[in-house]
Amino acid sequence: MQVVAEKAGVSSMTVSRALRNHPSLPESTRRRIQKIAAEMGYRPNPMVSTLMAQLRGVRPQGGVATICFVTAYPDPAHWKDLSLNVHAFKGAQMRADELGYDMEHFCLTEPGMTDQRANKILRARGVAGLIIAPLPVPPPQIDLTWDWFACAAIGYSMKAPVLHRAVNDQLATVSTAYRSLGELGYRRIGLAIRASDDERVNRRWVAGFSAEQFYAPASERVPIMMTNDWRKGTFSKWFHKHRPDAVLCLDSAVKNWVEEEGFSVPKEVGVASLHSDGSDIGLSGVAQHYERVGALALDLVVEQIHKNERGIPEAPKVVMAGGEWIMGNSTISHIRERTVKA
Repeated sequence: MQVVAEKAGVSSMTVSRALRNHPSLPESTRRRIQKIAAEMGYRPNPMVSTLMAQLRGVRPQGGVATICFVTAYPDPAHWKDLSLNVHAFKGAQMRADELGYDMEHFCLTEPGMTDQRANKILRARGVAGLIIAPLPVPPPQIDLTWDWFACAAIGYSMKAPVLHRAVNDQLATVSTAYRSLGELGYRRIGLAIRASDDERVNRRWVAGFSAEQFYAPASERVPIMMTNDWRKGTFSKWFHKHRPDAVLCLDSAVKNWVEEEGFSVPKEVGVASLHSDGSDIGLSGVAQHYERVGALALDLVVEQIHKNERGIPEAPKVVMAGGEWIMGNSTISHIRERTVKA
């Protein structure tokens, strides 16, 4: 850095700040020094860079160590009613503790709160990073001064602006569920979901299921039930018309609907959740592990803080967390039963 400093006619500290995109330097100065460094073949030592980033994170100045988990539900307390929010917050908080950051909850819908007032409060607290939690339906418009913060969103519900985001890998989740059911001996597997649930994840539930059906024999394909008219009557018409022997869903009511139609779960029809968190009355399904998603969102924010990057990214990236199949009481191994009978 000293050699670069001599070439640029500045101090080594200025070079250090320029290479870290420190906002205290004008953008023109940063770009000029970065260009000189690149032309001279300067490459940072990754081990030293990691150490310095850790030191800056452990001993921040001006409240840089505070990251806020931002919610925007009409009822300020409602965010805790959704398990995915609670798990995501827990995962982000645990990861923040590991990296030496403070994690706080911040609600945009407290009485008297506006985006302008939120900006002032966050700025006054010295908050450097924001994690935007999954938003309610329909999602509200959030208009914060993004240039002040390192930001990441959880899930796809935050439509604008487009930030870095941490998400569950819905395509892999559907694939895991579909193939796990296939290994248990289910053949005609259907998908029944609300249209809004698919839209909320950028249509990735239907995309993943369609890919699995594409490679299945024609006799095993079941048309998707995706509707805004989500009620038992609508489900029953679809179920009796196509007679799947297993149903993938997001609503645990589907199990009750199948049983109310006179079918035994799991002996006659299997039911599996695409979002099993251990509380869905014993449903089999895929645990999405939103603690991991929350931790990934925290990592995205900290990465930007270490690089002195703020605001809406030019090239937003998505990091994904996979899930795992959980065997509950709503599915059964038909293959094992056939083997025993044989």
